[in-house]
Amino acid sequence: RYRKMTRKGETKSSDFQITIIIDEFADLILTNKKTFEPLIVKLAQLSAASKIKMIIATQTPNRKTITANIQANFVCKIGLHADSPIESRQIVGDASCCALPMPQTVGVGVCALKLPGESVKIYKIER
Repeated sequence: RYRKMTRKGETKSSDFQITIIIDEFADLILTNKKTFEPLIVKLAQLSAASKIKMIIATQTPNRKTITANIQANFVCKIGLHADSPIESRQIVGDASCCALPMPQTVGVGVCALKLPGESVKIYKIER
């Protein structure tokens, strides 16, 4: 899709959007980091260039799974409740996720959103 768009000189994407979701990212990286990390980074770079949305999700945000390379290629970050300030800094860049309450019901809660060039903002999320 990236090559096709560059050949045509398109800057806007079509009516449809492609979204890539990688769940349990920590399991994937800890399985074989040397193989998967460069592939994920390259996929993130190409998807950003071709307007493809890419989401990675993990329950264990630590430096072993979310490396500086991966952080640099994912500019928007969303964090839910984190147990420690270290995990919160790893997700959004500051300790704001530690102050977020644990969600009491499914589909309702609070998240910290970090957009490029902005500070972390807290949002209430509902279904």
